[in-house]
Amino acid sequence: MDIFPRSNEAAAAISNYDRRCKNVCAIDTNHRCSDACEYYVCDKTRVAVCKTSRHTHVCSKFCTLTTRERDGRYCRLTAFQVNGPEEEAHINSTRITFGQRHSNVHWGPAPTRAAKAKPANTHAKRVRAMLSLLFVSKDRRRISNDTIDKVRKKMTALLHRRTVGAYCNALAYRCKMSPGLKPVPQSIPETFAQYIIIQTERIRNECARRKIPCKRTDASLVLGLLQLLNTGFSACGACIIPKSDYVARHSLSVQQYGLIPGIRCRSQTISTRLVKKAVLTEDGEPLLTLPPSPV
Repeated sequence: MDIFPRSNEAAAAISNYDRRCKNVCAIDTNHRCSDACEYYVCDKTRVAVCKTSRHTHVCSKFCTLTTRERDGRYCRLTAFQVNGPEEEAHINSTRITFGQRHSNVHWGPAPTRAAKAKPANTHAKRVRAMLSLLFVSKDRRRISNDTIDKVRKKMTALLHRRTVGAYCNALAYRCKMSPGLKPVPQSIPETFAQYIIIQTERIRNECARRKIPCKRTDASLVLGLLQLLNTGFSACGACIIPKSDYVARHSLSVQQYGLIPGIRCRSQTISTRLVKKAVLTEDGEPLLTLPPSPV
């Protein structure tokens, strides 16, 4: 993070943030940003502004907060794509080569990396972190509160005329927005967390047994499974994934998932298709039936 704005884009982002913020404070030079800080992200200039100290981070090709994904590198702070997609590894009859798309550099041998030992509880930690993000995090609460305020203002405007037509329009709008008006739970039941951990591991093991490409992360599998638990999933007259009352009562809508930082709509679609492919045979017949959710 830059303590003072070092570019015109950073200065413009701070100016835009000051116009939106009610209590404008001076730049805190002693503050050091961490994961606990909240940021204002300016989409136009691709700059993040710390709400506590007004420090700035410019998301450019020199960004140092990138994380590598399958379709490119993304900034962990602003979720903007920094570099384009990298070329996948190509295998020929003699050696494995690697490189970048549209690069003028000749293909070279892939570097060998020693495998690191992973703890046994890594899967459980990732699943719990994803559940916390989707159900009880600050981002989830902010999205729910913003949606409630939006619906309240819209219905107030529609009911201003106090006619039958206005009432029907307000009721239709309320029914349309009902999937996004679900309450935020106080906590996540431990039995439900254990259920998601076990079922995502079963799906990954089934993909490995049938040699189904399963390179989605644990967080993506949780996201795909939750979308199917929201409504249930049936095939050929058999209920394969029973509907969960807890998920149907507290989960976000499909459109709201994309508002959470770090979650992309493309990942949602691929993960949901992967879960459906794992529980069905190649002919579409039921293969792997999940037990009912405990809550």
